[in-house]
Amino acid sequence: MRMTTGWPAGWVACVAALALSLTGCGGSDDTAAPDGTSPERTSPPGEPSPTGQHPTGPAGTTGPDDPDPAASCPERTLDRLNLAERVGQLFMGGVQVGESPAFVSQKLADTHVGSVLFIGQLTGGTDASARAAERARTVAGSPGGARPFVAVDQEGGLVQHLKGPGFSTMPSAQEQAEMSTDELRAAAASWGEELRAGGIDVDLAPVADVVPEDIGAANEPVGAIERGYGSDAQEVSSYVEAFVEGMDAAGVATAVKHFPGLGKVEGNTDFSSGVVDTRTSRDDPDLAPFGAGLDAGAEFLMVSLATYDRIDPERRAVFSPTIIDGMIRDDLGFDGVVVSDDLAAAAEVQSVPPGERALNFLEAGGDIVIASTAEVLPEMTQAVIDRAGSDPAFAGTVDEHALRVLETKARMGLLNCSG
Repeated sequence: MRMTTGWPAGWVACVAALALSLTGCGGSDDTAAPDGTSPERTSPPGEPSPTGQHPTGPAGTTGPDDPDPAASCPERTLDRLNLAERVGQLFMGGVQVGESPAFVSQKLADTHVGSVLFIGQLTGGTDASARAAERARTVAGSPGGARPFVAVDQEGGLVQHLKGPGFSTMPSAQEQAEMSTDELRAAAASWGEELRAGGIDVDLAPVADVVPEDIGAANEPVGAIERGYGSDAQEVSSYVEAFVEGMDAAGVATAVKHFPGLGKVEGNTDFSSGVVDTRTSRDDPDLAPFGAGLDAGAEFLMVSLATYDRIDPERRAVFSPTIIDGMIRDDLGFDGVVVSDDLAAAAEVQSVPPGERALNFLEAGGDIVIASTAEVLPEMTQAVIDRAGSDPAFAGTVDEHALRVLETKARMGLLNCSG
């Protein structure tokens, strides 16, 4: 995913917030803000939904008045969520230029999204970003005491969505690879502190794709725009590891991407359809950077939209059980959150109806659908709700994914575990 569309200046503190039904969009950054200190992962939680008042499954049964005290905090939180709220945990909603703040806010609230995504260009600095994050959290809400992830795509170079006072100008990954790994680790920790000051929980970075020398700049999604750390898998691994460790030290979770790699394709799935990798295999040495990032502590792994002929020629990676359940869960042993690349606006998936995109990803083993525009969220979430309401096995799949998301939120201090 690489979304670099610019926003009009008057939307700097407004549209990026995904949450401005609370304030007007007049271009001012002087609306109510946090106290100016760096937001912590353990910031005060929203009020949890009362227990015992929500249907907890597809049959609409009522949850227990008092969740099992022996259950874990994520399990108790899941018990407090109704079906729509459980489904909402499986979506990360963003916004595109041209959508009104009221429209965006309503879609986020109506679909109970458990994560929000800042896209476009927010240039008001860390203070404006922190205010935007606070508004986004308010609109998304905290069902069951589960606060939303607030995420951004902040790689460096051409892919840096948060700018202005308090945010450094981040070099591209290609330039980061000119540092020593110790220097990159320290730099990433500094960038992570800036993101925390801006209210961000998750950075959808780093890129772990290896671009072979014989492809180089012909690789549109990575090589052509300096998003990668190089052509040697071991060197790329060391830089991915350093970036993840630096961000983690600052309290920012990371998403290693785009599994199983976009380094050997030519087309960019954001803008082209029919993107196929004919070289990558299931035991490819160039998969090493993904494992390195996960071993370094990345909480998330993003899956590519391309098709991999030597792995699963019939399905895009994001819809492939072979890739998600087989390679990610079994081969890599990753039990964290698997997120999709953008399933809303990307050209690669436009031939698939939005509801099917969400269902196919979740059925393949993925956990969070990224939708860069709120417009498709109602259709996507309703498709999942409808399937769960008629298919008990799929309802169990929804619960499994939602629990995994909630377990990650618990580790990040985003659950109210006092009850």
